[in-house]
Amino acid sequence: MILEETKYGRKSISGQILLIAVNILIVLIVILAYVSMNRSRTVLRSLMEDSILNIANSAATMVSGDDLKGMTGDYSDSKREEYGRMIDELEVFKNNTDLTYIYAVKKIGDNYCVVADPDFEGADEYGEVIETTPALLSAIKGTPSVDTDVDEDKWGVFYSGFSPVYAKDGSITGVVGVDFDAEWFDGRSASENRRILILCMVAFGGSLALVLLLTKRARHEVFMHQIEGEKLLSVKRAIENANHAKSAFLEQITQETRNPIHTILDMGERIAQQTEVDRISVCASNIHTSGESLMRIINDVLDYSGIEAGKLRLEEKEYYAVKTLADIVGTIEPEMKKKGLSLVVNVDPELPRYLFGDPTHISQCLYNLLANALKYTDEGEVVLSVFVQSRNDKSAYIRFSVEDTGCGIRHEDLDRLFMPFEQLESERSSGDTGTGLGLAIVTKLLEMMGSKLHVESLYGQGSLFTFVIMQDIVKEEKVGDFETEYNMLYGQENK
Repeated sequence: MILEETKYGRKSISGQILLIAVNILIVLIVILAYVSMNRSRTVLRSLMEDSILNIANSAATMVSGDDLKGMTGDYSDSKREEYGRMIDELEVFKNNTDLTYIYAVKKIGDNYCVVADPDFEGADEYGEVIETTPALLSAIKGTPSVDTDVDEDKWGVFYSGFSPVYAKDGSITGVVGVDFDAEWFDGRSASENRRILILCMVAFGGSLALVLLLTKRARHEVFMHQIEGEKLLSVKRAIENANHAKSAFLEQITQETRNPIHTILDMGERIAQQTEVDRISVCASNIHTSGESLMRIINDVLDYSGIEAGKLRLEEKEYYAVKTLADIVGTIEPEMKKKGLSLVVNVDPELPRYLFGDPTHISQCLYNLLANALKYTDEGEVVLSVFVQSRNDKSAYIRFSVEDTGCGIRHEDLDRLFMPFEQLESERSSGDTGTGLGLAIVTKLLEMMGSKLHVESLYGQGSLFTFVIMQDIVKEEKVGDFETEYNMLYGQENK
């Protein structure tokens, strides 16, 4: 069902892509055709104007300016030898080019008149006045020119050009005019446009075929990716289900195991308190110690399972910073002393006394780091430091660090350090193996609190674990001397 819906979705998307591509292609082809046609018409017009000017200039050089000067624009001119020579020259160009008319023009009085034309058919056509155009006036002044607009008269519609005719003394005695039929130009232009349209259609067909081919290939690739995606999604769901089942199983087992362990601890403690037999007291003490170790293992597994299952939540509240730190120190210090280690505690006097955050999980992170230091340190000291890194009126970034003089960590082992169930240098851990979850839990908890655990280590010399957490400030009151505060909380009880 999922694949069927995906298939329809794929077809819909592919169809939309194809439609967009075809529309873009059509627009591009139309623009290309329009630009090409305009360009072609411009080029043809330019070629025609050049041709008109070349013919007019060539004819003007062949016509004698002195002969033209003697023309009167009357039918009697046709009887003159000079007129015959002029007509012969003009007719050569008319018969060997695509022009329609060629003629000689001279100013007679205030008008410009045609005084020689191979196509004259009647006496009344000699000396006929023609329309004065910009190109004609330009040629009379000595510059060969072509009219930009078509000229329409009783003989038809033409593109006309003119070139000056010079006498031997250098004076301009008239001009030679040539006419190209507008239909000839329009026919050439239409023919060129048809050629352009054919080329554009061929290009469109080829491009459309290419688009269809690419779309088909893209459809296939998308379909294959979707199949792979479905497979990966199925595998991911299976893994997630397996993880949830594992986490649920571990949580259930550890919850069910806690009650018997508590009973064992209570019984061991009672036996140790009530018996006066040394051997029995030692056994009871061993039972209690082993039970506590087992309880820590169970708690680690339960915590990690809760994090993996997404059930663990932060518990933010107002807390007394000194009390939180003192509880950690009071719990771990006796274990340090049993092993002959010194626990040094450095607390910034500027640390705000009352904060808002998650003291439970901060304590758990610090305890796990201290327990890890205890596990891998045989002599020397463990240093717990808490300093204000930066702050403002409402919040403070607090830097926590645990440093030991233990065996340290090899550089190549750092990448495995925070992996669950990993135990580095287990042979140097004083026989206390644990679960290998302590640092993994710290890493997960810090991620939930927006922080990250950093480690620096020299193999054989010790390690330094550091993290920074932002906490809201409840009151401006500062901790001051931590040792004094600690003694007030624990000192009297220990006496």
